[in-house]
Formats: sequence, C-alpha cells, structure tokens
Amino acid sequence: MALSPSKAVDQVRLMLRWREAERPRLEKIHTYLRGTQEFRWLPDPPPREVRRLADMSRVNFLALIVDMLTQSMFVDGYRMPKEEDDERAWEVWQRNRMDARQTGVHRAALAYGASYVTVLPGDPAPVLRGVSPRNMTVVYGEDDDWPLWALEKRRHAGPGALYRLFDEEQAYWVGVEHEGDEPRLISSEVHDIGRCPVVRFLD
Repeated sequence: MALSPSKAVDQVRLMLRWREAERPRLEKIHTYLRGTQEFRWLPDPPPREVRRLADMSRVNFLALIVDMLTQSMFVDGYRMPKEEDDERAWEVWQRNRMDARQTGVHRAALAYGASYVTVLPGDPAPVLRGVSPRNMTVVYGEDDDWPLWALEKRRHAGPGALYRLFDEEQAYWVGVEHEGDEPRLISSEVHDIGRCPVVRFLD
C-alpha cells in the first residue's frame, strides 16, 4: 500500500536515523580503502618529520585486496546450461552498460559487505543503476531477497540533500533543505514493480 505524504516523511525520518547509525562503520572502511585513515599511534600534534615518515610508510593493502578480488567477478554473458546463446536478460544488462558499471557494484559489495542495484521501468528496457551502501540504507523483513524500504541519497542540494524512498509501489522524492531540518516530500511516482525495486549484492 502506498504511503501518504506524512507517512512517507515519517519513514524517511526514521531511515535517516538508521542511516546515521551505520555511517561511522561505512566511513571508517572508506578511509581505509582510500588510505586516509588516522594514525592513532602518532603523538598529538605530531612533529612534521614524524608525520611525513608516517605518510611515506603507509601501504594500502585493503584497496589492493578488493581490486584483486573484483577482477575475477566480471560478468560477460548470461545463458542457461548447454545453451550457446545468451538469455534475453543479457540485453537488459548490455543496454544499461553494466559491463562497465558492474565493477563498482562488486567492489562496493566486497569492501562494505553489501551493495545495491535499483531496477526501475524504462523504455525499451528496465533501468539498472548501482548504488554504494554509503548512499543507500535498506530495511528487510522476513524476506531476505526483497526489502521493505530503501532510502537512496541522490545528491547534495547546496547545504541540504535530496533522497528517494522506495517501497513496493512508489518512489518518493524527499528533500532536506539544511542538515538537521525536517524532510519534505517533493513528489512521488508509481514504479509498478510490485516489490521494492532494489537488489542486494552480498560479499
């Protein structure tokens, strides 16, 4: 059942709290992937020479491990056993340029434990887009395959942000003008999927 405007805003408000709770873990992993994690063993403040030596000694093995595993996860066809031709679903993959985009999906799943792909109606084929868990918070019920709700951070809008909330019937566009402000429903659209249109990729 579609949410009323007030219920959609309430759901976004709740999911923003959950998003904030999971953010420290995801951001910590992100800093290690980029090699920008804190040197907790340095004195505060560290002498300049000590800081330069610490920066020079940093070797980012985590990104290397994730990249190495991601290289072996490239999908280059989709066919049934004993069939020579790809299934029609492969055309959807190709139209969405997932050959190039799949690496980000796999890399995020390996690094953070999960990543997501939104699947929405399109013409002439469904539209697939990968989303990092740093930009999506997902809630599951008894069915581990299909979420109840998914909140995607679409972009920063000046000092605020724009979000898209999915349920089994609609996508709700919600804006937050400034950090800490109340969410505001901008618009909603029916997606006709029958389920929350988010697929999870697990490590």
